[in-house]
Amino acid sequence: RLERAGQAREALSELQQAVAVEPQSVEAHSQLVRLYHRLNDTARMEQHYRAVTAIVPNAVMANLEYGTLLAKQGRFADAAAAFEKALTANPDHSTAHAMLGQAREELKQLEEAERHYRLALDTDPNNRRAGLLLGRLLILADRRTEAIPYLEQVAQVSDASRAFYLQRIAQVYQEADEHDRALQYLEQARAEAAAQGQERLLREIMQNMTQWQKAQ
Repeated sequence: RLERAGQAREALSELQQAVAVEPQSVEAHSQLVRLYHRLNDTARMEQHYRAVTAIVPNAVMANLEYGTLLAKQGRFADAAAAFEKALTANPDHSTAHAMLGQAREELKQLEEAERHYRLALDTDPNNRRAGLLLGRLLILADRRTEAIPYLEQVAQVSDASRAFYLQRIAQVYQEADEHDRALQYLEQARAEAAAQGQERLLREIMQNMTQWQKAQ
């Protein structure tokens, strides 16, 4: 509750007390891994990751958070190993499949990447990250007919994240040298971000738009 209220440091204090009372608490250590990740305290995040995986090696939350950190550092093989551990504990974890697929794609293991994106969507058809990543993989593999339904499904969901995903779809088409279609989606993203009052994202979209128009 403290974290949801924006009181991250207070939440951290409560979790530290929880670990002091119960050093073997998988939940408390896992929450500390997640919170230290959010606070960019890598050393303490790794400390609690080691603590929780010494108790439960395949702890889902801890391995997802640690794998995400490793992926940000470009350590994709290590990230994939962490995501595999999470899937050992929960084979139907849609987010873990999507993240493992992304790590496999970075490692140029495209068939494995596609397999995990599809498994993510089998488990949760509304996983927009997996839909976007699968659509991108397919369109860059010149499998456009297969890709479009996934990208369109991602674009149709109307919520606070819609502008972000429309921008990402635009970037997929820009990568695929479909510049007119990229600008169409970017314009949709601009309108959505403006309607939602998402000023930071709107500035980023406008910068993209200016750069892409100049490049045409």
